[in-house]
This record gives sequence, C-alpha cells and structure tokens, in this order.
Amino acid sequence: MWRSLLRFFNGPIFVLLAMGAIGIQTALFQTPPLVYFTPQLLLLWVIWCALKRDFLEGGVLTLVLAEVAEIHSAVPRGVYFLTYMIVYLVTRLTSRVVVLPNALTLGVYALICSCTHSLLSTVVLILLGHPQPLIAGAHTYALVRQGVYSMLPTAVATAALGYFSFRWFKQFDWITFKDPQSQQVAGEIGGSLFEEEGL
Repeated sequence: MWRSLLRFFNGPIFVLLAMGAIGIQTALFQTPPLVYFTPQLLLLWVIWCALKRDFLEGGVLTLVLAEVAEIHSAVPRGVYFLTYMIVYLVTRLTSRVVVLPNALTLGVYALICSCTHSLLSTVVLILLGHPQPLIAGAHTYALVRQGVYSMLPTAVATAALGYFSFRWFKQFDWITFKDPQSQQVAGEIGGSLFEEEGL
C-alpha cells in the first residue's frame, strides 16, 4: 500500500520539484553575467522523463514541464511545447541506439541537448518573427547574436548540474519505488517476509 502511494505521487512531486527549481533559477540568474550561464533545468527533467518513464507518462510530464517553462518565460506560446517534445522524442529514439550508462554520460548528453534546444528555439523564434521585413531582419540578427553568446555557457552549466541532478533523480525514483530495481528488491524483501511468517 505504502509503495503504491509513493509510486502514485512520484509524478506530481517530480513536477513540483521542477517548479521549485525553475523558480530558484529565475530568481538567481537575472543579471549579467549570470544570465549567460542560466542552466536549462527543466530540460534535465525532460531528458529523465524520456529515459525513465513510459511513452505516455513521459509525454504528459513533458507537456506539463513545457507549460511550467512558458509561465516563467516571455517566449511566444507553444515554443517550449514544440522544442521540449522534439527533445523528448529524439531522446527516446537515441536511448534505443546509444547506451547512457552513468551520470557522466548523461551530463555530456545534456550538454548536446542544451545546444540543440537553443538552436531549435532560435529557429522557431525566427520563423515566428515580425511580419515587417526591416523589423524582421533586426529581430533575426538579435536572436542569432543572443543565441550564439549564451548557447555554450548555458550548455556547460546545464551539463554540470545534470551530472548531479541525474544522480538525484535516480535516488528519488528509488525512494518512491519508480525504479524497476527498487521494485524488484522490495518484492524480494516482501516475499521473504511472507515466507518467514509461513504465509
């Protein structure tokens, strides 16, 4: 019963933790030069959902995380929904081909995903640019310049936090019995207890 409750609340608590993390990030990384090192924290949550959740649950959580990101951002509606879902689907496909065995490998993958997400966001924002040609040109130049300046520092910060975050995510899943190994261990312990009591 207790294990079932913990597994049930894994998703909601996972989202609440993401909301707390993005709130802290928004408060801390507001002024230069820190703004150029703003990690894409929610992207780490999206990657974990793609790797450790089934397709439907991970997809729903990704959409919820995209909504959280858009609430804390000034980007046009739908940008995070599109870019996060692309990262989610590509990560699921990648995990079928490439093995990501530890936190270090996942940190490197987070760096690649962060750069990819920055490029995707820039392209989408350019496509949603201003309808007047002169303003659109200046708008595109400003977006590309901002993207180039911030992409690598942001990716490095995301990867550094990812190294620790992914280890913490694994511990969180273990505690809430979302990790398959924790379920197996719990089942073995429960079975041995029943055997000792002759049940």
